[in-house]
Amino acid sequence: MGKIGKRKHTLHYKQEMQQYIDRLIRDPRPIHNPHNPPQKNRQLLEEEIYTTIISILKKQQQEICYLHKLVEEQLNDGSENIKLNIKDYQQYNCKY
Repeated sequence: MGKIGKRKHTLHYKQEMQQYIDRLIRDPRPIHNPHNPPQKNRQLLEEEIYTTIISILKKQQQEICYLHKLVEEQLNDGSENIKLNIKDYQQYNCKY
């Protein structure tokens, strides 16, 4: 979904939500009110979920890379084999 489509769906959702709120203010009987709150466009909702998941995963990757860097610093006196394994991992997985 492009930026224009997202804006259009978001604006439509906000307008529907405002109408729903206005209706509740006029008739505040939620038990007898058959109207449910408006739902976001499914594609927009899925995109927001995927974006959130990706940002969480990126943050975790940064934290993992930072921890590997700390471990490498602590292992300066360790065996060359351990150092090489850490460097290989960083080369392929870490960007910091």
